[in-house]
Amino acid sequence: MTIETRKVTKIFWQGKKEVVALNGVDLVVRTGSFVLVKGPSGCGKSTLLFTLGGMLVPSSGTVTVEGHSLYRMTEQERNGYRATHIGFVFQSYHLLPYLTVLENMLISRQLHNKMVTREKAIELAASLHIDHRLHHKPSGLSAGEKQRAALARAFITQPEILFADEPTGNLDPVNAKEVIDHLVRYHKNGKTVIMVTHGNEADDVADTILSMENGQIIHTTPLNSTS
Repeated sequence: MTIETRKVTKIFWQGKKEVVALNGVDLVVRTGSFVLVKGPSGCGKSTLLFTLGGMLVPSSGTVTVEGHSLYRMTEQERNGYRATHIGFVFQSYHLLPYLTVLENMLISRQLHNKMVTREKAIELAASLHIDHRLHHKPSGLSAGEKQRAALARAFITQPEILFADEPTGNLDPVNAKEVIDHLVRYHKNGKTVIMVTHGNEADDVADTILSMENGQIIHTTPLNSTS
């Protein structure tokens, strides 16, 4: 699914002060890409991610997916699009604290109205090396286990596009590498991965780096990826 933006702007207000988070962003992300979005804090990386993912309405400009305007859809249509086509992974995991790992996975399946068996969920957890933690709640998990559980929740519905917002930001280098490895395997199944990061841990596996500054993409770097 190709995602394209034209002149996308997002403005926030802090009291009477206008803050321009995105400033006329033009972008094309091809199906099956692995894209890194980099830049200093406050440059608009996460705002771009949420705008591409149908979670944040732009102030102006257009976002299209396979030629269909994302923000001309009704809210119900856009929610349905996200449920069918998109997965999110966050730096702070966003696991439901009162549910076990398995329950977090299965509630994702239910919310997205996708038919995934309990057996398939257990198989997915094993591939992410957290099958021994399926009946633990997030408070009983390490940081790396929490992020792998979040990946499992996102992967279970097999979305075509996965947005990852600083997914290694709270992890040590060993766990960060494992998360990247899992994202690479997901990408190799033909999925699109768009990842916001401050680090260089995915440079060797991505095919494009978008460098942002002051709400704009200032440079696009194609990479010689082996992914």
